[in-house]
Amino acid sequence: MIRKKWIALYGIAVVLILAAVLAMAMAWIGAARGGVIVLQSVTMTPDSETAPGAVVTATVDFSVPWGQNLEKVEFRPGTGIIGVGAPEFGLKKIAWRTKMVRIKVPLRAYRTGTLPAGLVAATFERPMIAAGARRTVEEVNLPEVKAVSQAVPENTELPLAGVLTPPRNNRGFWMALGIAAAVVLLTAVLLWQWVRRRQTLRMRAQPPWELAAAELAGLRRQAERGERPAAWCVARLTDVVRDYLSARFHLPVRHQTTGEFLRELKRPDSPLTTEQGRNLADFMTAADLVKFAGQTPESGYLENAIAKAEILVDETRPHEEQGENPAAAEGQVGK
Repeated sequence: MIRKKWIALYGIAVVLILAAVLAMAMAWIGAARGGVIVLQSVTMTPDSETAPGAVVTATVDFSVPWGQNLEKVEFRPGTGIIGVGAPEFGLKKIAWRTKMVRIKVPLRAYRTGTLPAGLVAATFERPMIAAGARRTVEEVNLPEVKAVSQAVPENTELPLAGVLTPPRNNRGFWMALGIAAAVVLLTAVLLWQWVRRRQTLRMRAQPPWELAAAELAGLRRQAERGERPAAWCVARLTDVVRDYLSARFHLPVRHQTTGEFLRELKRPDSPLTTEQGRNLADFMTAADLVKFAGQTPESGYLENAIAKAEILVDETRPHEEQGENPAAAEGQVGK
């Protein structure tokens, strides 16, 4: 019997809770769909006379139905009035089917007299309203502000002094910032040119056979690691060989076609031996087929070509045992 009694009590409690939830849901929906926003009160604190520059707070209370919300507040000051910061708003209390929303607007008078404080425009969002706009604006005129001059003791700072600060002229700041940016940019450009010039001078001071050997070693590493396609490596190899021969023997081969280049090397006064010229001709002809005819280099071709280029550089570099002064040869390069 006792157990049945407790079960019955629990059942009644559940039914009451569900009924209460249902009633609140229906009340919320009814208020959201058909509730009316009502202005409750408008007050000014302090409501007596005030001094110019003193802060006065306007308070506006709205009764807002459930399901409708205050979205934003705009203060439009009247003549002789300025706002102090942004208006504040929030929930004050909750009642059945309604809630009290309070808006506070701090303001100051900057002149004497009876001044219109302005108005508050409150925007409400009503997403479930049955009839009417889903967003409505309620405008409320604020009470007048009575600002009177007051006797100020000597050497006393007026409260308005910090408000009416003349606008700052930022022209000098922006001009200084622009000059500083121009100086930084000019310094960066000059530094970049200086670094480039040092690199160029360093490369010019290095003998062409050392430059070529370094370029070929780097090209070999790129080819072995697969960092560049074979066709690109072949084209780069021809450029390295042309640059070396041009700098080493002062031959105009950089801007010549392969045919003109090879004819130049067949002259009686050619600096290359017959075997060197024949090996170079075979290499350049095969390279042209890769560069311009789109042929795929055979397996091992690139490695063999780089090795022959390294041999060519080594054989044509100055050797002391041949009686040629490397320093003198390096000096000829710069002529």
